[in-house]
Amino acid sequence: MDTGVDGGAADRLISFVINSIDPAKFAFVSASITRAMGGGRFEIIGIHDAKSMCDGYRRGLAASRGDPVVFCHDDIELLMTDLPARLARHFERFDLIAPVGTRKLISMNWASSGSRNLVGAMCGQNAAGQFGIGYFGGSERQNDGIVAFEGVLIAARRRVAESIGWDAETFDDWHGYDTDFSFRAHLAGFRLGVVLDLAIIHRSEGTFGDGYVRSEAAFNRKHASRLSTGSGVYVVLPVPAPTRAEVVAFFDRADLPKLHRELQLRVDRSTNAAGHRPRAMLLRGAWDPTNVDVREAVVAPDPPTRNGPCTCGSGLRYKDCCGKATAARR
Repeated sequence: MDTGVDGGAADRLISFVINSIDPAKFAFVSASITRAMGGGRFEIIGIHDAKSMCDGYRRGLAASRGDPVVFCHDDIELLMTDLPARLARHFERFDLIAPVGTRKLISMNWASSGSRNLVGAMCGQNAAGQFGIGYFGGSERQNDGIVAFEGVLIAARRRVAESIGWDAETFDDWHGYDTDFSFRAHLAGFRLGVVLDLAIIHRSEGTFGDGYVRSEAAFNRKHASRLSTGSGVYVVLPVPAPTRAEVVAFFDRADLPKLHRELQLRVDRSTNAAGHRPRAMLLRGAWDPTNVDVREAVVAPDPPTRNGPCTCGSGLRYKDCCGKATAARR
């Protein structure tokens, strides 16, 4: 366990809690944090034998001393050099912040509510070493009304983190920890914000193995009565950013209102084409900006009802349009 790393200048101690079993990754992210802190005081609590994300984060929180507390993955790179100032500005308005989240939650998968509700952006790196940013939405640097986060990095006031806690009993794997923690914070009345000024490169790929399925079932048992219903088109707007400097420029100076309008136009086009539902998937951290299947992920529409609108877009009822042909073939 690593404690007491002191950057010097700023008054407030900031704690970083990281689960990591890879010494090289832990060294890299620690060096990245040191640069990002720009001389501010901080400590890094490394948990190297966690049984789950919640287990490690719970133990790391107990061992930490700072406020706020930043819970983050070990496969990220922070590109800013003034993180203390950015965190201080955001905590004037919010109790918890993250770079990606949703204003509506219908399942453990934060993305499943569709792009009308998603906010944030994340930079990935593909196998060829190219950077690309996936923009989910949000016309402001600070976005409120958030009910749940994606967990690559979550920063929380200490009293909030201690009050909400990490449910290691229910989530004993590596999934669901982030949605559960942030959703419970929302239900408890704390202010969640997605911020679009944290330049982070995330080198990872989402997985959907048995552990994910078990965690999703546990999440549904715990929160089913509190979840929203419905679905929507899931579209990710790709933003090429070949260099680190261009990644930083996006998070510091991008025209977010323009990007948000473009994203919504794409959602409108997809919605008008058919009543799509979003694929139950996470944006892959090693996001490839040339892969259309990742940046615009939709699946087949619900089966039409007899009296519902026809899926061909004619404006007629299904039974009076394509349904006639279907009935004739029977």
